[in-house]
Amino acid sequence: MLPDLKLPRFLVTIPLAILAAGCGSGRNAIHALLADLESPSSETRSKAVGQFGALGTNALPELVAVLRGPGSATQKGVSESDASNGAAKNPAFELAARRRQTVLAFKALGASAKVAIPELKDLLTERQSSFFAASALATIHPEGVGVLLAQSSQPDERVRNNCANALFLLGPDAKPSLPLLLTGLKHSMPEVRTVAAGALGGIGEASSEIVSGLVSCLDDAEQGPRVKAAQSLARLGPKAKASVPALLSHAKHKDKQTADLVSHALCNVDPEAAKLAGIKDPLNAELSKDRPPGR
Repeated sequence: MLPDLKLPRFLVTIPLAILAAGCGSGRNAIHALLADLESPSSETRSKAVGQFGALGTNALPELVAVLRGPGSATQKGVSESDASNGAAKNPAFELAARRRQTVLAFKALGASAKVAIPELKDLLTERQSSFFAASALATIHPEGVGVLLAQSSQPDERVRNNCANALFLLGPDAKPSLPLLLTGLKHSMPEVRTVAAGALGGIGEASSEIVSGLVSCLDDAEQGPRVKAAQSLARLGPKAKASVPALLSHAKHKDKQTADLVSHALCNVDPEAAKLAGIKDPLNAELSKDRPPGR
């Protein structure tokens, strides 16, 4: 059980006081660092990442407050400050930008941010914060990724979608959580198996364990894991040639969507094998039908 985010006040005040010497209040210093994470200058971005690393868990209360949004005293103060210096002509746009930058800050903090997981999990159910909380959890390996997998079977559609999207968008950054994702393929809930299959395809590697895990999903009783596994194999392309026998055997699946996506995957992974089997890419055929004549 991870501890709740209850940091002693003096631990927050000391490092913020150091930053405040050059940037006004400690809170404004955090926000200045957040903006630096999206600076056009790679040197400035790198410096901001290093400063967040130095702050460590002391930055978390303010970062969580940014994700939580208006309503807390901290965010009220930030809004007034931004308005006074003309930085936020559109408060909603400014808040969205701050939340986006906060996700980058969580990435800079890495594993040290895991003490914030209980707070981030709670924020998944908040309408305005859910997407950014899911994105922040995706940067914490493997604990945060584990929360996203578990929450992807929630009854709340918004929570499910945000968790799935955060894992899918991880791409190669999901590699540290590979064992967890492989385990997710065997979860009792089909939603979790589906999300895990999608995230594995995004890693971009066709190791034997990834390919065999995705191939096993083609036999799933539920459509979701099957089609997501087929899509992931299609993304891997020729690197996933070990999946060709399984793709050939599932290309005539009784479920049309599964059959179509498996056939599409086969054409991407091994076009010659698909041609020899007389299998055409149904997705390209659909695109050809919609294409205007002469193009």
